[in-house]
Amino acid sequence: MRNRTHLIAAVLVVLAVTLPLATAFKLAQQQAEDDEIAYLASVADEVLARGIAARKQMVVAVETLKNDPAPACSPEKQQRMRQLTLVSPYLVIVGAERAGRLLCTAFEDYGDGLSLGPSRGVTATGFEAWYGVRMPFAPDKPLNVFGRNGYVASVHPDVVIDVFVRDADVKFGLLTSVPRMVTRSHGTLRPDWLASMQANVPAVIDGGDHYVVVRSNAEHNLTGLAASPKANVAERVTGQTRRLLPIGALAGLLLSVAIVLLARQRTSIQAEIRTGLKKREFFMHYQPLVDLRTGRIVGAESLLRWRRADGSMVAPDIFIPAAEQSGLIQEVTRYVMQRVALDTAELLRQYPDFHISLNFSALDVTPGGPVQELVPLLQSLRIPTRCIVLEVTERGFINAAVARPLLHAVRAQGIQVAIDDFGTGYSSLSTLESFELDYLKIDKSFIDTIGTLAATSQVVPHIITMSQTLQLHMIAEGVETQAQVDYLRAAGVQFAQGWLFGKPMPIEDLLARVQAQEPAAALSDQ
Repeated sequence: MRNRTHLIAAVLVVLAVTLPLATAFKLAQQQAEDDEIAYLASVADEVLARGIAARKQMVVAVETLKNDPAPACSPEKQQRMRQLTLVSPYLVIVGAERAGRLLCTAFEDYGDGLSLGPSRGVTATGFEAWYGVRMPFAPDKPLNVFGRNGYVASVHPDVVIDVFVRDADVKFGLLTSVPRMVTRSHGTLRPDWLASMQANVPAVIDGGDHYVVVRSNAEHNLTGLAASPKANVAERVTGQTRRLLPIGALAGLLLSVAIVLLARQRTSIQAEIRTGLKKREFFMHYQPLVDLRTGRIVGAESLLRWRRADGSMVAPDIFIPAAEQSGLIQEVTRYVMQRVALDTAELLRQYPDFHISLNFSALDVTPGGPVQELVPLLQSLRIPTRCIVLEVTERGFINAAVARPLLHAVRAQGIQVAIDDFGTGYSSLSTLESFELDYLKIDKSFIDTIGTLAATSQVVPHIITMSQTLQLHMIAEGVETQAQVDYLRAAGVQFAQGWLFGKPMPIEDLLARVQAQEPAAALSDQ
């Protein structure tokens, strides 16, 4: 009887452990599928949103040129094309067309015209389409060109599909709904997926061995599609099941206790940030800023670094997003303000024309945020406000109604304002014009394209022209070669920073560099 009781008890224990785990894994599988479909929907939505934005710019450009009374390729018309290209970041070509031949663009006149190749027909919105057009300035980048009423426009080849995906085998693309044609894709969109689609009907369709999600917009005749192999989800769930079910059947209770204890002992990244701030594990480095005209160091960008108590370093691209997501970013920024003020007070009093830049997030530029505490801090340490530049990312300008008066207030007290990483977000010319700014920083991703045939290499001259129009000083980020220096200086860019001039360094090293003040060797005329 006792053995029987022990057996029943053992069976009950096993059932009590394994049944909940089995149920949990079944639910986990369903949740994994739902999550994958939701993720694909977000990818398709982003592709569609980019496609709509690009199409709107294309429509505006073509209609504006149609309504302009100047002849098709006259200097006046080409000037209008240049203006449209400047304010339309998605477009790479705006031009005039006749009988399937490109007559001119904003910057070139092609005489009798360049052949656009065979037409792919007319879309439901009235645009004639030419696919895979190769232009002389970018022969390795086939373009899709759309035209109406004698004028054409083309979207940057990769801008619509410049979407981050977590798995390399996720496939996605943009299509015209009627007629159904793939305009751009990452990976191959299988014909059976396209055949299963209904025009302008969002859906989750049967993709065989793939999850396939479709998002559509009837007004713009566009469809975004994203797909991923079902094996990805099945493999993840199966792997978990194989590893955890035997463990749960044999030692589920002990494992549960261990997991609880470990979970309690584990410190979250947010808690680690708080601890790091209290223990002053964070410290500052400073990257020199060089005047391209003189070669002298005229400023520096302050950059936060984190060394844990055990000596390990945590990358900024890990702890900064974590601080933003957890609401700790204002505490981090206040810490940075204090450290920078203490680090640089002597330097800035000794060199009043020198300036130090501070990076502020969108949350920092809000009522009651660090932006309103900066001036009193500087005044308490007798640091001239003109020596400080606030670098605000493009996201900081999204809520213009909140940010504008706060930035205006600090600027009125002498602090300068820069828009950071320009071109990586969605700031428009009208947005920039509505703010009082002093500097525009050109992101390293664009500087890297200088001297290459990359499609985005055309962005740099547009940004420079825009900055000159708005009378903003320009700072090029991530400069690493002499060729980049020569180009930027000739184009009128005033300042630059990057490893060519110096890596981020402690304040003592920066002060020594400034005191020595030898013109950067990279700037010698060659």
